[in-house]
Amino acid sequence: RRLSEAGADLLFGSHPHVIQPCSLLVSPSGKKSFVAYSLGNFLSNQRYDVLQRHDTEDGLAVTVTVTFDKASKRCSIAEVECLPTWVHRYNDEGKKYFHILPLPEVLANPGKYRLEAAHLEQAERSFDRTRRTLTQSPEWNPDLCRFPQRP
Repeated sequence: RRLSEAGADLLFGSHPHVIQPCSLLVSPSGKKSFVAYSLGNFLSNQRYDVLQRHDTEDGLAVTVTVTFDKASKRCSIAEVECLPTWVHRYNDEGKKYFHILPLPEVLANPGKYRLEAAHLEQAERSFDRTRRTLTQSPEWNPDLCRFPQRP
């Protein structure tokens, strides 16, 4: 809140290795700041088979659209789009591979990604976990933030 009140428009947090809610802070003066407390893991080996936690496989990419008002010379947040991602780890010929997968595309076109059935189920659960974490938070603002529908 202090960073928002000091003038920050966008705040992106990290480190807990799990997705945390996003919110729109409004200062007493009416200034708005978008906060993503944690985007989870973008690329990590913190997997269920290592930590016994599924949520460490989840990630979030965020696109923020900002508008500029020439008259007031001020920027404002027009829209925030959240893209859930999942870390797909697999072995091929003795090498470990890590791919960051955009979950809406994966679930809409699973054949394109040639995931094994178990991995596709993990991707589906990741999408659902991320949606719940964001959209069921009391801080979620559906008028500002878009989250894709599950295909």
